[in-house]
Amino acid sequence: MYQHADSLPKGKEDENFVKKPELALKLINQTIERKYHPGIVLIDGGYGNNSTFLQELEKLKLNYIGGLAKNRQEACNQFRNRRKRIRKKVR
Repeated sequence: MYQHADSLPKGKEDENFVKKPELALKLINQTIERKYHPGIVLIDGGYGNNSTFLQELEKLKLNYIGGLAKNRQEACNQFRNRRKRIRKKVR
């Protein structure tokens, strides 16, 4: 379960503190270990702007859809080039 750093005695330095993207990847990996491979991972803009998180999803060969900041035009262009392939996988 995610706990905001302010709720922990040592804040971000607390040994129990985990960033949301790290927690999300842990949960995704647990899901895959249980032999369930999601067709699409839905993410909000906070995750969509986290390049490291997106790279990890791509390493796992997971399709994802989510919000992006306006300054992520390159990512949008890359998505446009891949959307036909993604549509085929989803159908």
